[in-house]
Amino acid sequence: MTPQGLGLVTAVLTVVTGYAVLASRWTTAGSRWAAALQRPRWQPPDAVFGVGWPLNVGALAVSGITVATGLAVGYHRLAGKPS
Repeated sequence: MTPQGLGLVTAVLTVVTGYAVLASRWTTAGSRWAAALQRPRWQPPDAVFGVGWPLNVGALAVSGITVATGLAVGYHRLAGKPS
């Protein structure tokens, strides 16, 4: 990997990690505001969110790194470079 690619990967991981940390601080289930919300019947239990959010953040990191490093399918064709 080139130094530029490594820099992009580092930037993506920094942004995703910052997003995860700040989101966990901004959205606490124990707040009075969150407890006062009316929940729909179809809302999954809290345990599902505990499993889902790390997967969401992981997918965000993988897709960001894929785009940042140019590994996305068709990148070379779109950029006019030979495959």
